[in-house]
Amino acid sequence: GAAPGVPTDIVPTEWERGSSVEVGWNAYANHAGGYIYTLCPKSKMDNCRDAYLPNGATGATQPQTDAYLLCVWTCFESNTLEWVPQSQTLQYADDPCTYVETIAVTKTGSDGRIWRESPIPDTAQVTNGNDGRCSWDAVKPGGFSSGLAEEKFTASFGGAEGCDTGPDNHGPKS
Repeated sequence: GAAPGVPTDIVPTEWERGSSVEVGWNAYANHAGGYIYTLCPKSKMDNCRDAYLPNGATGATQPQTDAYLLCVWTCFESNTLEWVPQSQTLQYADDPCTYVETIAVTKTGSDGRIWRESPIPDTAQVTNGNDGRCSWDAVKPGGFSSGLAEEKFTASFGGAEGCDTGPDNHGPKS
């Protein structure tokens, strides 16, 4: 095994440059906003570790830890992934057959990086005049995978006559 404080060897997933890969994320508590995907090659992370954590993570000083984290963060920020156009679905739990295809909206941040808007607004986000769109406005025409998907969407985010006041627009329940 690895020495104390030194991570074990990790075998990273390899993707062909330019390929499309399905990924996902979980919005436990919706604060609207959006998301972005970045990667840092393992070799660069190893370089950061070797340069700033000579005694491993548990033996590092705070300045060493801070320098390491800055190195890794900079690596991730310099490798933002591109989006597959109009590729965004809202899947229910671990059921790949129950989903809603949504209209993807990308935005450019002040740093020039392109991120994707969350398809579901926070509670009263749009109603109160803030940026965003109503839950049903994000649904592609014919975007429900099944009647069950539409039922779950309606139960979570309200009917088409509503906007952003469904019981799960924010979550988690108290």
